[in-house]
Amino acid sequence: MPRLDVAPRIELRGGDSAVLQWGGNEEFEIPKLKHGVLFLMSGYVGSQIHGCEYKLHLDYMRGGRIVNDGIIDGLQEHSRQLGGVNEEGLGLELGWNPVLVNRGEEGIYFFNSKMNNWIGHADFGKPFIQEASLVIVKRNVPILGLPDLIINLDSRPTYIVELKTTSNPANLRTIRGGREALQCESYFHMMNYLGFKPRGRRHYKGR
Repeated sequence: MPRLDVAPRIELRGGDSAVLQWGGNEEFEIPKLKHGVLFLMSGYVGSQIHGCEYKLHLDYMRGGRIVNDGIIDGLQEHSRQLGGVNEEGLGLELGWNPVLVNRGEEGIYFFNSKMNNWIGHADFGKPFIQEASLVIVKRNVPILGLPDLIINLDSRPTYIVELKTTSNPANLRTIRGGREALQCESYFHMMNYLGFKPRGRRHYKGR
């Protein structure tokens, strides 16, 4: 069990070698992975299992995505669900947009910046925590998870909530395929891995 009071960090160590500093007293040399990624995102794991491998390949090779009105509306609704006050500063425009991928110096900056919300630093005395960062290590590969909400009861993280948006009213009661369910399930297992033992997890969909 790692020390949870010390947030994980990724550092480059000469050339393209990288290490994960884990728990304040361990280091893992991150293996060389496909597309040069340094860590995995739990959501991408679900997409890879239940989605299209080639789409993920294009995400890495092109480093961008097409953003349409539906994506903008969904991100704005997601911000409203989490109580966001700034719906304009999404950093996206209609058309082709670059995305931050989990490789190179940009990936290291992204990972380490997310550790500002590391679960080990969370205040479980609050009713809930937004977008806490979870990390587990499998075969020296860091996996990063960013659940939308963690509900606390009796000063313990108890329920994991994942928020989804849809433009189709018929989909409000439907979890899309196995990908959405697996994403929330992965957060549950990551919390157990870190020793928190939550009671359950749930999806909520909005328009």
